[in-house]
Amino acid sequence: MEGLFPPDLLQRFDEIFDVFERDVAGLSVPTDGEVLSLIRNVVYALNALNEDCDSDAIATGERTVLCDYIDRTISEAGVDLDVLSARHGVPREDLTDEWRTW
Repeated sequence: MEGLFPPDLLQRFDEIFDVFERDVAGLSVPTDGEVLSLIRNVVYALNALNEDCDSDAIATGERTVLCDYIDRTISEAGVDLDVLSARHGVPREDLTDEWRTW
């Protein structure tokens, strides 16, 4: 990855995901609102990073990897994203779409 992305950009991704992982780890019995807030916050942070890079930091391939990472991290914390997304009438793979600009 370092060949594709400058080290300072990778550092920013790491910082965003460090906060996200810490916040997810802090969930005990999360409400839908708490989970959606975590998703929204990480997506907003990634939006800002991408905008700072003239929308060149996150391309189609990276978008898929990032969304899968968000999904996997929350799922590994015990959140059933199929159930959560069904309660909100949105396909699981579209949970980031409301806030995502990349």
